Amino acid sequence: MTKFTVESTYNKKDFLRVNKIKWKIYWLKNLKQIRNFSITAVAFVILSTLSVTKEEPVNIYVILALAFGLLVIFLTSIRRFAKKKYYKNIYEISEKFESKKMDCIYEFSEDCIKYSDKEKKLELKWSVLTNYSIYKEYLVLFVNNSIVDSFVFEKVPEHISDYEKILDLTKRKLEYKSVK
Repeated sequence: MTKFTVESTYNKKDFLRVNKIKWKIYWLKNLKQIRNFSITAVAFVILSTLSVTKEEPVNIYVILALAFGLLVIFLTSIRRFAKKKYYKNIYEISEKFESKKMDCIYEFSEDCIKYSDKEKKLELKWSVLTNYSIYKEYLVLFVNNSIVDSFVFEKVPEHISDYEKILDLTKRKLEYKSVK
């Protein structure tokens, strides 16, 4: 039975970096929507330019181009404000964790993953983790298909053996899911 422990001392820079990665993964879908709506808006601008006549200066393509353009502006604004608020909250949490010296311990076994720090202890069966993904140099273990409640492990040279052990066990227990 495979069982091993990974101890992690709290590092504010690492905490911020990992949570920024979570943000990027969370908003990938939204970024694709903004890109697709932008392309659609441009297509309708081109169609409206080609179909405008002196008798009919405004047609449905002009209205659709305007609607998709406004939708792109709206979604981009929401994304910017949400990102600013998220980063502010994460920074405040990082300050709190730094003051408490929030070191943590992960215990991996064939049955479950255990996480503990000064405030909480958590034990999750592998069945609660729905899948895993690799994004850049990060291994992401999704809890109930949520990036917010996920575990993220960075592949760093100092801890490559721990990363490889976690990845090996994860590959046996979970299905891979791309986050692109």
